[in-house]
Amino acid sequence: MLISVIVPVYNIEKYVGKAIETIIGQTYRDLEIILVDDGSTDKSGEICERYAVKDDRIVVVHQENGGLSKARNTGTKIAKGDAIAYIDGDDYIHPCYFEILAKNLIEHEADISVCGMQVVSENEYENLSLSKDVENAAIEISAEEALEGMLSQKRFSLSSCAKLYKRKIAQSHYFPEQELFEDYYTVYRFFTEADAVTYTDAGLYYYLKRAGSITKKKYSHQMMDYIKHGEQVIEHVKQSGQQLMDAAISRLVWACFYIVTHIDDSSKYREDEEYCWNYIKKYRTKVIIDNSAVKKEKMLCALSMFGKKPLKLVYKMSLR
Repeated sequence: MLISVIVPVYNIEKYVGKAIETIIGQTYRDLEIILVDDGSTDKSGEICERYAVKDDRIVVVHQENGGLSKARNTGTKIAKGDAIAYIDGDDYIHPCYFEILAKNLIEHEADISVCGMQVVSENEYENLSLSKDVENAAIEISAEEALEGMLSQKRFSLSSCAKLYKRKIAQSHYFPEQELFEDYYTVYRFFTEADAVTYTDAGLYYYLKRAGSITKKKYSHQMMDYIKHGEQVIEHVKQSGQQLMDAAISRLVWACFYIVTHIDDSSKYREDEEYCWNYIKKYRTKVIIDNSAVKKEKMLCALSMFGKKPLKLVYKMSLR
């Protein structure tokens, strides 16, 4: 089974070499590695080209800067693999990442194979050593179970990474270009197209949490894309049946907490804050009594009864 690995690259010369090394060093060898240089102004594109000379499995695409979604979409459209995976160019993967994901996909006759994700700091990124000994206890779950687990934040995340998709799934929907939090609705839709999902909690994907990430940026109105995608999920759930509505509402409320707590008291984005605060007030009681909601969100919903200030303080402490 040929796996197409799509790696968006933009101004990450410090990290992209390690990402590529962990891909070409995989124990699973049948790979098509598509490096999409999204208009980098540093040496990232040159680094990609140097690796392409060394390994004929690598294809390098250079394009004008269009953002993460456009880079992923470019790779998806030209991918030749039977399965497709997305790896961000500043992250890296375990040596057995594709061997395990592919094995689980085939053995469980699944449409999507998922593994655990570990968040690493810059210091851990530099010093982490990876053993090839992995305990892989994969389970098979329905797409609906997977969706409920993702939306309620209990099983795995809505990230497009740490997952291997059959080609028909990855090419069924494209990432929204020029938008933030692009994984939210798109990955949700990938799972709505799947019949079966396999999951191992082995942490094989290493997500680098660096200073320039979206989670650490100052608030801007474009971050309301987070809420837009949450509303899209709820609308789709309404149209396809109500089974996932509690989980969809829970995830939207979590997105609203993110927005409200990222807007400071002197901000000019008061309208955005009130828009999200109204959702919190509307749904917080529902989340509190929802047995499937995570404890942290239940606590924040309860705390919101006392106003925004204590909520913001506790929320920010919970992220440390």
